[in-house]
Amino acid sequence: MLTSWQNQKPIRFRAAMTYLADDLLEDIRIDQLLHPKGEMVRIVIEPFSDAHTGDVPRVSRDIEAMLIALGKKAFIITRMTSENLERADYMIRGRIGLEPYKGGKTAAPEKYYHVTASVVKTKTGKSVGHSSAWIADKKPDMTPISFYKDSPVYLKDSQDQDRTAISAETAALLTEAETAYGKREYKKAIALLNRALKRKDGPLIRIYGGLYSANRKLGRQDRAIAAFDKLLAVSVEKYNILTVKFLFNVNSVEFWNDPALREQYKIWLERIGVYFKTHRGCLQILGHCSRSGTETYNKELSHERAVGIQARLRPYFPDVLRRSETVGRGFRETIVGTGTDDWRDAIDRRVEFHIIDCKALSR
Repeated sequence: MLTSWQNQKPIRFRAAMTYLADDLLEDIRIDQLLHPKGEMVRIVIEPFSDAHTGDVPRVSRDIEAMLIALGKKAFIITRMTSENLERADYMIRGRIGLEPYKGGKTAAPEKYYHVTASVVKTKTGKSVGHSSAWIADKKPDMTPISFYKDSPVYLKDSQDQDRTAISAETAALLTEAETAYGKREYKKAIALLNRALKRKDGPLIRIYGGLYSANRKLGRQDRAIAAFDKLLAVSVEKYNILTVKFLFNVNSVEFWNDPALREQYKIWLERIGVYFKTHRGCLQILGHCSRSGTETYNKELSHERAVGIQARLRPYFPDVLRRSETVGRGFRETIVGTGTDDWRDAIDRRVEFHIIDCKALSR
């Protein structure tokens, strides 16, 4: 159902989510008039993901809470679990991301958080409604929940396999694993992730990332490394891109001052080096910067970051200089793009790898 308020200016979070919920729930009411069930309708909510990284941010829990509060009088509406999914008639899923709002009068659109959502029938997968809302609040809590904050990778569009392409059953297992991990029930999280892994659509990067992190928490280093190796293989062989969290301090080629990340960098570099030492293909090592400072300065700094990673790989991948090239992207490909130069846009100060044909290397 498309309503006129969707074209309104950005509004406060609570009002925006009320409009969003009303719109989605009205879509379900209309579908029920056409296909009456005769008993209380059940709805499950899949956690809303970050449109740019595939992570689930903390604000997702606020969105879920509001949807449940606004829908509970007319429906049985709950967070998605495998058990709830089996009995559910509809599923709500959505994303939130910082995007240019083009409804303003300025030549350069200002960025606001944009929430998009849809309703699908759980039994058929048929979509019965869509909605969206622009949020005026500048700082919804986009901090990833611990399952994603601890992951060794971030996801780009090509890797993310939009959650709409993942079966509802796999998504439910993943949601339960995310919840268990957040409660520090790491063994339970591993069991749920392994169940998801066995499904046809199961070999997902986020699942291997979760297995890596949960096994690390339990001190199972060998199992963690095995999961990281699987993650590498899927990323490289299926998507030709590798997005390990090599993040950097502001205006620096030194790694981001996050103790939890710093102690893992050597492991990641070693496993990446070992993988490419024994597999074909060449690397384009791409350095990135956050959106502050001049274009020339950031292009040079981003290239220095790429060169630094190339040098750090050499002990594990002796042929790296011959089989890779370094490129500085500056701030042309930011993921967040706020230019706040703190933890909020740390992902913009990164290095990533594209796998290319060795004949394409610039010499």
